[in-house]
Amino acid sequence: MFRQKAHEAHDEKPGHEEHTITVLADPRLETKQPEPKPISISGADALPDGPNVAVLLDHQPTERYKAISLQAVDKVAEKHPALKPHLYDVKLAGMVFPFKASPYYVDELIDWDAEDLRQDPFYRLVFPTLDMLDDSHRTMLEEAHAEGDPKKLIQTVEQIRADLNPHPAGQKLLNAPKEDTLTGVQHKYSETVLVFPAAGQTCHAYCTYCFRWAQFIGDDELRFAQKEANSLFEYLERHEEVSDILMTGGDPMVMKTRSLAQYLEPFTNPSFLPHIKNIRIGTRSLSFWPQRFTTDSDSDEVIELLRRVREEGGRHVAIMAHLGHVREISTPKAKQAIDRLQKEAFATIRSQSPVMRGINDDAEVWAEVS
Repeated sequence: MFRQKAHEAHDEKPGHEEHTITVLADPRLETKQPEPKPISISGADALPDGPNVAVLLDHQPTERYKAISLQAVDKVAEKHPALKPHLYDVKLAGMVFPFKASPYYVDELIDWDAEDLRQDPFYRLVFPTLDMLDDSHRTMLEEAHAEGDPKKLIQTVEQIRADLNPHPAGQKLLNAPKEDTLTGVQHKYSETVLVFPAAGQTCHAYCTYCFRWAQFIGDDELRFAQKEANSLFEYLERHEEVSDILMTGGDPMVMKTRSLAQYLEPFTNPSFLPHIKNIRIGTRSLSFWPQRFTTDSDSDEVIELLRRVREEGGRHVAIMAHLGHVREISTPKAKQAIDRLQKEAFATIRSQSPVMRGINDDAEVWAEVS
């Protein structure tokens, strides 16, 4: 139901602008902590080869990633006043659905001058709305908020979340190996193992359509999280039918390179688990924080790590970018990140995306992405 309602039209409902809501401190909220096709930028959009790319990177200011949480949306509204009429909607919906955005995403991808902000594809992609709830849940939430009892509001949020089926299709039980040390591994298909590294179970921003929202609400009972790599390697050693590893989350690219290396460094040795041929990394960083590959303090290290897995380990390395709109790969920062991944890490960038109402449910949008 959540995935269906998340794509419904974001029509304004009368009377919401006159309300205010204070975001309560909730210990459960997340804390710091067809076939996919290759993407290639060429022609007029391509970056120059050689030292010119390094010059572009050298002249970029180094930005440190700082998440924009639900508690910070008032500051976003101060900078982008078009958000102010929607604060009640965002804050109350954000009590149920996890919200996070990156400064890059907010400042460079959302069209704050759009005639109807709620119809801007990139506003819709990240900012939650009460329209994502069915009428009964929405009424429950609004009534609990109106009563002003924080304890009841939290209980109501928990009840709604439980009703929303946080692990559809029994994925928490049916696809996970029955081993105590494998707390963040799924073996859905014979040749593919999914791994959810604990340090990567958050994202630079959260998509409103995400069916893994239960990863981000601070409830360990609902969360997949693999705390170390050795038990994963032992499992893979016993399962030679596995040829593919998909690192997923969350987003593994929120991890520092030293943490990511615990999982990837061994694969720079071609004799280590030689039946593992393909390593895929599911990430939205090209859309939400392309600086991960260009100006982050360890961006060079992550590019080098990917290169070594590819060149020294002889594995196919794919960045599964989940691109769904041409605007995501149109900024200079995104183009520079793509350039480094392709020309320095020798990684293949592939993309797959759901069709989302009001975001990319238009053939012309997909024609531009292609």
